[in-house]
Amino acid sequence: LMARTGRVDNYEFEHKARDGAITVCLLSSQTIDIGEKQYRLAIVRDIPWRQALAAVLLRARTLVDCAGDQFYWISADDRRIRYVNMACTRVLGYTREELLGMDVARLNPQRTAESWARMVERVRTFGSVTYEVTLVGRDEARSPFEISASLARHEGVEHVQVIARDISERRRMQAKAERQLRVSNALAELARALVDPAATQAGAARLLLERARELTGSPHGLVG
Repeated sequence: LMARTGRVDNYEFEHKARDGAITVCLLSSQTIDIGEKQYRLAIVRDIPWRQALAAVLLRARTLVDCAGDQFYWISADDRRIRYVNMACTRVLGYTREELLGMDVARLNPQRTAESWARMVERVRTFGSVTYEVTLVGRDEARSPFEISASLARHEGVEHVQVIARDISERRRMQAKAERQLRVSNALAELARALVDPAATQAGAARLLLERARELTGSPHGLVG
């Protein structure tokens, strides 16, 4: 480049010091004439901020890749997946290569083109949205997830950033709590019937059988 144009502007290169440390530098140089001789004037500036930024980005990428929640970048226009972290492959059973470029509707069959467009518009309006979906893995297993979605623009392309958190355990705990509440209410109702002077033994027995049927799903009120 110097031979062709006589100058170089902001040429980036790596400089290796005697101790082995690598520094990223910018070189600007041009040919100047002094008397009858030509000289090359060069200015070299180190740019340690580039190294610091690269280190920060590497740490951030490592944290996201190793996170327990699933992270996706999905093209807002065509619903194609552009980035996934390792949790996506571990939970869904697909390889990273299989997921990249996949239509998100393959993981969420209820996500039509129309519903996707509505969701993207909601994110544009509110900045972020949170909702629950059921995702289908490679083995056709279905699991509930809480989705947090926001928008980001990268290289002129709008993407939906998605964080998906498995809420299977939360659903199980909720079901267990609801069942315990129903049992407590049934026992309280039975206790009131037993202490009611106007209640009969046969009436209390019928009430007990009805509540047992409701709680067990068995016509005889039996478990198992």
